[in-house]
Amino acid sequence: MKKILSIMLLCLAYLFSNAQHFELTEKGLVSLKDKDAKFIVIEKEGKSQKELYDQIKNFIMSSFVSPKDVISENGTDMITLNGVSNGDVECKKGFVMLPFKTNYTIVFMFKDGKIRINIPTINKMTSESTTLGGDLSGLYELTLTKDDPVSTGREQIVVFKKDGKTTKGAKESIEKLFNTLIDKAINFTSTAKEEW
Repeated sequence: MKKILSIMLLCLAYLFSNAQHFELTEKGLVSLKDKDAKFIVIEKEGKSQKELYDQIKNFIMSSFVSPKDVISENGTDMITLNGVSNGDVECKKGFVMLPFKTNYTIVFMFKDGKIRINIPTINKMTSESTTLGGDLSGLYELTLTKDDPVSTGREQIVVFKKDGKTTKGAKESIEKLFNTLIDKAINFTSTAKEEW
């Protein structure tokens, strides 16, 4: 009986460890709680505005190769993250899963005890494929629908097809990218205070 209870607790802990904040629709990412909302609010009781600002800034500084190139700040009120993710988004093309470079923007705002996170904006998702010999064989752009614009010279791959289905892997990997990124940011703890 104790084993079954332990297994159930582990399963619940796993389910709640990766909170789901966003869902992908044909119009972009939306809040799971309110599909019309322009932002979500994360409650962080007992934390000051400055502490929450420092938490998100430290997360960005420790998570990105060149943080100064992806961060814009407005005092301790707001941080804008203009990030690029390589390969976290992928979808099926033919017999392979193509990895995409995803350019996105997320705005964080801070008050005592609260972090406001504007719904992330996906600016562009692009990919290249090569032959076994290393030659370029295709340029691709992943868009949400067929009506979305595509860069010149790139073949369009859509997430949401006209028949209501989605391209394999695309929707799930986009949601996972942003939900995981936000979860890591809001739960980040700095290791700067560790003795070494």
